[in-house]
Amino acid sequence: MRVLNIDEKIRDFWSSSDDWHRSVEGASEEDLLNAERVIGHPIPEDLRTILMIQDGGTCRYSWFDGPSRTHYVGLMFFGVAHKANAGSLIDAYEDRKSFGVPDDVVTIASEAHQMLALDYRVSPQNPSVVLVGDDGDYEHFDAIQLAGSFREFLEGLRGED
Repeated sequence: MRVLNIDEKIRDFWSSSDDWHRSVEGASEEDLLNAERVIGHPIPEDLRTILMIQDGGTCRYSWFDGPSRTHYVGLMFFGVAHKANAGSLIDAYEDRKSFGVPDDVVTIASEAHQMLALDYRVSPQNPSVVLVGDDGDYEHFDAIQLAGSFREFLEGLRGED
């Protein structure tokens, strides 16, 4: 299987097999700026580009190859506009306390009991990407760092073998 470069992964990020999400238009610059204002941090440039193509939905890449193991990340990615079909990153950020998510962690994707998030606690300008698995204990926030940046996360994504 050919390995895609970053530009190809960004261009082809969204699943084309999911008709419900394929018709979602991209986020506007105004939507992105509003989301950044609410979360108090910049959205990584690559994620901004992805959301301008389509404002949330199903990612075509279900797996992340980390340094020590492979993680399933076939999650529903949130959009930034309140009208986003897949849910809004803003709404998830505003609801974070009920799930034990710290202030400087922004959920960008979720499915059942897993969340993928941008973690701004170490670097307010360049967040790491973390995976949070829910064990039903919302009192404690346990996250596995997948990548040191969103770009590094994109580099590790792959589809089904």
